[in-house]
Amino acid sequence: MKNLTPDGKIKTIRCVKATHADFAKLVAMGKKVLQEIKDMEEKCGLTLDVLQEKLQNNQQEPVEFKDGSKHSVFEVVSFLMKKQAEIDAYRNAYHVLMEEGVDELLASIDIDAQSYDYDFYELCLEY
Repeated sequence: MKNLTPDGKIKTIRCVKATHADFAKLVAMGKKVLQEIKDMEEKCGLTLDVLQEKLQNNQQEPVEFKDGSKHSVFEVVSFLMKKQAEIDAYRNAYHVLMEEGVDELLASIDIDAQSYDYDFYELCLEY
């Protein structure tokens, strides 16, 4: 119980603080990006993995969207990779803010933070 103050509160060493509203905003932004990824994959009828494979195999035929428009494989892959980078950035920010607090809490009850392998952000995105 070395991380507790005399009045029973957890001592904090974090230099960044976050509120519930901050976490909610990160989740909302992540859900928005996931929807944009899903929408794009539905529009073109292909997943990022399939599109990347086409790009690697130098298949340059345009991707025809369900609305009849055509776009290059590179354009669609670029869009999806940008969106994937966004979701990764939100996940990383959430982890920095949340996991440090979780690590402190676990240390306060003598549980090794490395033994804790759960991703709250992924759980939040699913609901």
